[in-house]
Amino acid sequence: MAAHLMLAACSGANEPGAGTPSAGAKPPIDTATGTGDAGSGDADARSTPLAGADGPASDPAEGIGTAGAASADGTRTITDIAGWNHPAKAILQDAPFFVTKVELTRDAIYPAFYVSYPGEKDLADHASLWRLLRELAHANGYGDFKLVNGQDGVTVEVVCDAAAKTVTGVKVNGVDYPEALADAPQAGPKVPRAYLDFMADRHPLPDGSEIGFFVETDLNGDGESEAVLGVKNTRDGDGLYSDIYVLKRGERGVAQLGSNLAEGTGYGVYEIELVRLSDRKSPVVETKLTNGVSLEGFELIALPGKKPIRLVSSASPTGVGEDALIDADQNGDYDGYVQHRTSYDVLFYDVTRTYSLQRGAFVRTGTIVALPDYPADAESAVTQYLSLRALAAFEDAPEADRRLKALCPACSRAQTELVGGVWLEAFSGSAGLAEDLFDVQMQGDGKTDAIANVAYAKDDGRTYRLEFHLARSDGAWVIDGIKRPAAK
Repeated sequence: MAAHLMLAACSGANEPGAGTPSAGAKPPIDTATGTGDAGSGDADARSTPLAGADGPASDPAEGIGTAGAASADGTRTITDIAGWNHPAKAILQDAPFFVTKVELTRDAIYPAFYVSYPGEKDLADHASLWRLLRELAHANGYGDFKLVNGQDGVTVEVVCDAAAKTVTGVKVNGVDYPEALADAPQAGPKVPRAYLDFMADRHPLPDGSEIGFFVETDLNGDGESEAVLGVKNTRDGDGLYSDIYVLKRGERGVAQLGSNLAEGTGYGVYEIELVRLSDRKSPVVETKLTNGVSLEGFELIALPGKKPIRLVSSASPTGVGEDALIDADQNGDYDGYVQHRTSYDVLFYDVTRTYSLQRGAFVRTGTIVALPDYPADAESAVTQYLSLRALAAFEDAPEADRRLKALCPACSRAQTELVGGVWLEAFSGSAGLAEDLFDVQMQGDGKTDAIANVAYAKDDGRTYRLEFHLARSDGAWVIDGIKRPAAK
C-alpha cells in the first residue's frame, strides 16, 4: 500500500466532488485576522465554538481583514496565522503540521490547510496519520477539509459526516486511502483475515483480550510490508499489551519475526506507536512503558533484517521517572530523548538527562540538576556537600560542581578526596534511604565558626569519621577544611 501511495503522490490533486456538509452544518472556520487587543470587543468574531454546539458565534466569513480578502473566484485566504483563532490551530501550528496558510472555498466553509505534513514518507505510518486526521476533523466540527503539502506534492482530502461526527473517507491525491477507512465503531483496528487466522492458530486470544494495535508498513526498507500486531489484556480501552508481534505475510502465509516484544521489559506496555528517527528511512516501533504508578518509559524496536532488535530501552530502575523521545530540531523526526529522575537513584535530587542520536547510537549530551537552596546552617552545608559529592561521582552535572565549589571554596584536592570511597558508597542502594545515614555532632559558637564531626557506621561494624571545619563568609556557611580525625 505504501508503494501504491507513493506513485499516487505524483498525480494531480483532486477536490472531492461529494461529501459536502449538509445545510446548517458549517464547520466553524474563523477567517478573522484582526489586529486588536485580545481583550477587545472583537473576541466573538475571532473565536467560534465547535460545530454541534449552539452554532457559530459569528458567520465564518465575517471579519476577514486584508490578509483574508476574497479572490476573483471567491476563494478566501488566511495568511496571518498568528492572528487566526480557531480550534484547529492548536493542532496545526506546531509539529508535525506547521500550517502556513488556510484557503476557504464553497462559501468559505471548505478549508484547505497548507502544511508541511503529511509528506510521502508519512503516508506509510497509517496509525499516526489516521489519529491526527480524526483529531483535526473533531477540531473542524466534522466539516470536510483537506491538507495540502505543496513541497512534496501531496494532498489529503478528508470527507466527514457532521451529523454523525465521524470521518467517512480519505483520499490521497484523488486515490482512496484504504488504511484510513470510515470511523465506524469496532472492537479494535481492522486486521486482514490472514493475520487473524495466524493469531487464532499460533496465539489464541485469552478471554477478555482483544487486538488493540495493528499496522502494516515497511519496517526494514526492503520494499515489502511487515505488520505490527498488539494484543491488549482488556477490552475497555485501558489495560496493557500482553503480546506484541512483528509479522510478515508471504506466499506460504503469515510468519512471525522474532519473539513477543511485550516480554522482558520489566514494566507493562500501555501504548504502541510507529515513529521515525532522524538517522533512518524506515519507521521503528515505540512501546511506551509504565508501572501503573509513577513511571513512564519507552523502548524502540527496529527491524534491520528479518529479526527485530531493541535499539534502546529507557525506564527508571527505581520505578519513579519520566522518559520520552524528543525532536530537538523540530523537523518531524525524533533525534534524542530525555530522562527525568527524582528518586533515590539520584539521591532525591531533580535530575534531567538528555541523549542525542549520533551515528546510530544515543549518546548522553547533558545533565541538569535542579539544586535546592543554599544551606542555611552549618550542619546542612555538610550534609549537602556529602550528598552532592556522591551525585557528582556518577552525574556529569555542572550545577553540582559549582555548588560543591561554593560549599568548599578553599578545599584542596587531598581534602576533597577524603570524601570518597566508603562515603560515596553510603548513598548507594537501600542504605541511602536511611534517615540517620550519618551521625553528625556539631561544635563551635554556631555564629562565626563550627566543627561538624560526622560518623558513618557500616553494617559490618566498622565506623568511619570525618571532621569538617566551617566558617561564615558573606553571610553563608562554607567549609574551609576537611580532615580525618585521629583514631581513638
